[in-house]
Order: sequence, then C-alpha cells, then structure tokens
Amino acid sequence: MLTLAPSLTQRAWTWVSFKDIVVLKYLQVQYDEEVDRYVVFGYDGPEVHLCVIWKDDVPPAIALTYTQEQNDADKADFEANYKPTANGQVEPKSKDGRRTVRDSVANRTNHFKLRVYSFTTAAGSGSIHNVNPVTDADYGDCTLTMFDATGSVTTDPALAAKEWLDLMPHYDYEIIGGYMDIPDAVKNGATNQWFVSVIGVPDLPPQMYGSIDYISEANLELITTTRIVSDGRAVSFLPYNYGGYPTNKMRFIIKHPVGAQQRFQFYLEHFV
Repeated sequence: MLTLAPSLTQRAWTWVSFKDIVVLKYLQVQYDEEVDRYVVFGYDGPEVHLCVIWKDDVPPAIALTYTQEQNDADKADFEANYKPTANGQVEPKSKDGRRTVRDSVANRTNHFKLRVYSFTTAAGSGSIHNVNPVTDADYGDCTLTMFDATGSVTTDPALAAKEWLDLMPHYDYEIIGGYMDIPDAVKNGATNQWFVSVIGVPDLPPQMYGSIDYISEANLELITTTRIVSDGRAVSFLPYNYGGYPTNKMRFIIKHPVGAQQRFQFYLEHFV
C-alpha cells in the first residue's frame, strides 16, 4: 500500500488532467498497484500530484462524478502508454536519463541541433535556402515578408526596405543562442541603413510571454567582425504551437537601403 509523507501537499486530479500536469511540470510518473486500483503520482518538490484509476468497477460514490466508461478508457491509456515506463528513478532527469542538476544543459530535450538558413534581401521568398539534409527538401517552416520604405507590405523586391524572416520549427526546442554572417559589402559601410534585430514569439503580447526583443537593432555596418553572435548561456524552452498559439516563432528583421540585395546566413543553436 502506498504511504505518502504527511509533509507533502497532495493534489488530486483526474487522469486526463494528471497527464497535463505531467507535461507542464515534467514529472516522473510513478504508480502503486493495489488489488482494486492504481494510484498514479508524480513528485514536484514539496508537492505530490496523483490520481486514482480503478482496475474493475468504479465504487458507486465515485461513479457519480467519474463514470465507468471514462475510468476504463483511462485505465487502457495508462496501461498501454504509461505503465511500461513508469516507476523509474525519481531524481529529476532529462528524457535521455541525464541528471538536470548541472550535468545536462537541456532540461526537456536531448540533441543539439544547428539550424542554418540563408536568404537575399530585396529578392523575395524564392531566395530562402532552408533545407533538411535528411529529406533534401525544404523544412517548410520559414516565411519572408517584405516591406517598403513606408512600412507597408510589398511584393515588389525593388521597393523592399525591410524583411521579416519568420522561423517557426514544427517541433519543441530549447534555444541557446544564434549568430549571423555579415557580408563584406555591408561591414564597414557608411549608409547607416543596415540593421538587424530578433523578436521571440512575435505574435503574442508581453503579458503572454511573447514579443521578446532578443536582439535590439544592431547597426551591421559598425560590427567589427564578420559575424554577430547572441548567446543566452542557458536554454529557454519554446514549445511548438502551445495552446494553439505560435509559441516558438522567431522573427529576424533586416532593414536596408531600398532595393539593396545582400546575402545573409542565420544560425539557430538549440536542443531538440
């Protein structure tokens, strides 16, 4: 029989809600199998989150709010998708088993990935190179919008004075940082019209943890090297399409003289 320490705050959930908590708090799923039920739980510091799934008939008093049909569906889900991998070590770890105290940089992901993509200013979306080396096809997650000198959207490259290069990978990731190569023709220039900036999750307001100005406008003509680097020195988790919102989009903004064409290459360092 399961006995929980009285010092722990206990939070009880339905199985469906418990699964959401597991994802939100990255819990290690544990369970105790009794004669008539499963007690499924996960530790979150001083709290324990738990739910009960009945192995056979739901007690009449419980069935008033938790139907037999729902219980049976929950039991099938638990036994097929969670029970085989549950009851692992409780110590916080990343998905591949590394301790997250300091041995692992990433908290929720496993593998380092360097996404590289390039485009030419004032040349339209056809200039984007964004290829998956596994499939040899475009990733399909990068879009370009051109603006004229008045700030209006334009489809005429000759009128372009600014581009939004929006990258929204079709997966969750933890971002470390990134960098960009600067063309020699731009570096050491004197127009004061070449600028780069980066906004994280641009479609959501700050109160929803969006519109993060990762890089404020940097004058590319004043950069003394051939590369501009942004390193967070830690990871930030950006889930794909969380709650139906574009929660992992990154917007790279280039301002430039009207119609000026230069090639740029961006690098996104992240874990997947």
